[in-house]
Amino acid sequence: MHLESGGETTLTESEQLFQLLTYLSNWESKLHLLQLIQYVPISPASKPEVEGFLRDSLVDENNFVRAWAYDGFYRIASQYPEYREEVRKFFQLAHRDEAPSVLARLRQILKKDDWL
Repeated sequence: MHLESGGETTLTESEQLFQLLTYLSNWESKLHLLQLIQYVPISPASKPEVEGFLRDSLVDENNFVRAWAYDGFYRIASQYPEYREEVRKFFQLAHRDEAPSVLARLRQILKKDDWL
């Protein structure tokens, strides 16, 4: 994939991508976009769409979607520190009742940074 290979997107392209989030209905599409967030800058204008999508994804019935929603919140909080305290709380709560596959993703995220 272009982005995984070091390719970049413009801010305009990322904003256009994030405008499509509300149209995603199947878990595979949601998962794919959640996995792309790490490669795409989130502009201040896109924060509301991304945040809403991440919140909805945190309660999705699919474990993979939930796991990558946590990753998405980590990414947005890395870029916008005002989210950090809430993301810390999300991670703490996840350790109480999330599926093992979700917890495995959380462990990977926790290895990346020390602000969590």
